[in-house]
Amino acid sequence: MKKLVLITIFLGIELLANNISKEDLGKALFFDVNLSKNRTQSCATCHNPEAAFIDDRDNGVSKMASLGDDLKSLGDRQAPTASYAKFSPDFHFNAKKGFYVGGQFWDGRE
Repeated sequence: MKKLVLITIFLGIELLANNISKEDLGKALFFDVNLSKNRTQSCATCHNPEAAFIDDRDNGVSKMASLGDDLKSLGDRQAPTASYAKFSPDFHFNAKKGFYVGGQFWDGRE
């Protein structure tokens, strides 16, 4: 989480300094492999914009599950479409519930 905060701060400074649009910043983040743990995949790797934001890579299991970042291991499901993103509530801390809610990880992943 600390890494994400630092990245957000530095990108915010870059955005202000170079007058980058929010759309361009979002696109850059969506396609940036450096934000993944092993720096081998971006959001677009599994949420391909040209395939309704799903993982359309040939994976040997009829696309029933997404490939891991090592291109060998398989997850336990297919990456969901990212088309619903604009309908997701903003990521925030819910004091009443005592944890973070919203954003793109509705299934509790960190």
